[in-house]
Amino acid sequence: MGPFYLRRLRRRPWRPLCVLLLCAAFAALLCRLSEQAAGQERELERVHSSMDVRCTVSDVRGTSTTSLRMSEGIIWRVTDPEGPLTPHVRDLRMTKEFYYDCAELGVSSGALTGVTDESCAEALDPAFGAEVEYFSEGFYGSSDLLCLVSEGLYSQLGGSGSVALALRDPYGELWGDASGEYEFTVAGRYPGGGTEIYIPWPCAAGLMEELSGTLSCDSMTFYARDNRRLGALAEAAASTFCPVDPAGSSTIYSYALTVHDSQYLETVETLEASIRRTQLTIPALLQGALAAGLLSSYLYMRGERRSFALMRTIGMPRARLAIAMLCEQLVPQAAGCALAAAVFGGALPAAVLFACTLFGVCAGAVPVIQQRPSALLSKKE
Repeated sequence: MGPFYLRRLRRRPWRPLCVLLLCAAFAALLCRLSEQAAGQERELERVHSSMDVRCTVSDVRGTSTTSLRMSEGIIWRVTDPEGPLTPHVRDLRMTKEFYYDCAELGVSSGALTGVTDESCAEALDPAFGAEVEYFSEGFYGSSDLLCLVSEGLYSQLGGSGSVALALRDPYGELWGDASGEYEFTVAGRYPGGGTEIYIPWPCAAGLMEELSGTLSCDSMTFYARDNRRLGALAEAAASTFCPVDPAGSSTIYSYALTVHDSQYLETVETLEASIRRTQLTIPALLQGALAAGLLSSYLYMRGERRSFALMRTIGMPRARLAIAMLCEQLVPQAAGCALAAAVFGGALPAAVLFACTLFGVCAGAVPVIQQRPSALLSKKE
């Protein structure tokens, strides 16, 4: 079979070369499309799992996200394990605003803010270039009387490790004992010379519960825990928040929730549209390969019909002739698919393409193989 095939190959070398190059081009394109589809799926999964969708609580008009004085019931909904919004919330950030007087620092009605983490304030957030120097670890999770002061206030303290602050609630009323003073340990300093002092959220919550018996917060932001469940998040939030209403016509809700998901939804829509186009292109390419195999087999059989009839006449068995016909067509195609798989690393797409061309070649060869030699010779070229 080998010498016979080589003799036929030398007789018309351009034919297998063209078939090889055509199959290599088809297989290369299929490999690239398959790789592109897999990359798009990975990117879509990355967007679902890692793109941040921020949710911000504001007043109903959407004009303010601070000084909201949200009640303990709202905090429970996003922090308690049984709260309706808790399963949908991650990286919850809350602040609480107090006021303080400090004779040692010469500050009257200074701002004292409880924060859940450093991103709650630009003065502490590394994303805004802040470089906070912490004197101890675990500041934001501590319930002790700790505080962060500016470098300017720290220099006024002369390196002292504590500061006495007379606390006032947001309405200006003095808290605490007769002097209203609490001794805070200085746990760090942030750049600048401002008078605002920051305390950990657990510390602020403890002060509120101790002094007023209530818990509240003045600002709240969080991120969606699962971007695929934004609908469930909106449904759970509907009992507590309303969409922003610039006219302020809502009389049921006191606060609005804005889900900043436009970029996420736009990205997902673009990726899904691209994946759909790729998924439609791959079957079309395989159908083209099937049609090309069928057409090439038909043309090959038509051109070699007399040769096949003569081979049958001189006694070549039908099975041997069938094998010779298929090998002559399939060897260049297999070589082209193997070349594309080796270059582009897509063994499975190349194998699928070869299977389609094999089916097309067999479909074109079977009618010729089944005919008698006399029938093949009687047909005109």
